[in-house]
Amino acid sequence: MTICIRTYQGSDYSELERVYNLCKPLELAGEHEPYQLETFAEDGPRRSIIFESDIYVCGNSEKMAGFVTIKQEQTLQQIGWLYVDPEFQRMGIGQQLLSHIILQYPGDLMLNIVPSNKPALRLYKKNNFVKFNSFSINLSGRKLTVDQMKRSI
Repeated sequence: MTICIRTYQGSDYSELERVYNLCKPLELAGEHEPYQLETFAEDGPRRSIIFESDIYVCGNSEKMAGFVTIKQEQTLQQIGWLYVDPEFQRMGIGQQLLSHIILQYPGDLMLNIVPSNKPALRLYKKNNFVKFNSFSINLSGRKLTVDQMKRSI
């Protein structure tokens, strides 16, 4: 598959939804008990956040391999989601998407990550992100720990 990274277009919606629905459960797969998650179509608040962000997609004209979102907030830029279709994981696509963001958005970058998501944690640490805070959220009626990571230039 020839991969290119480009800005999201409206015609990418169904593929973005497909990748999100495949990846969201994997993000939390390292947790001790499974969480009951809403699909992209059901989760209005998260869907709104995604579309308030800049979105970059990776793939070809037939299939999306992954996407990344970033939102600029004051002096900081927040990476929201970086998801790679499981079919294309371990092929360097996550690194390509992250490298694209690092080049396009010079300056400090921040993200939130579930610490049990070991593959994502390795990717971010390899790219000089460091943990600076932790907090808990309520997800499906249960506590979920989230780490905040930052990459400073």
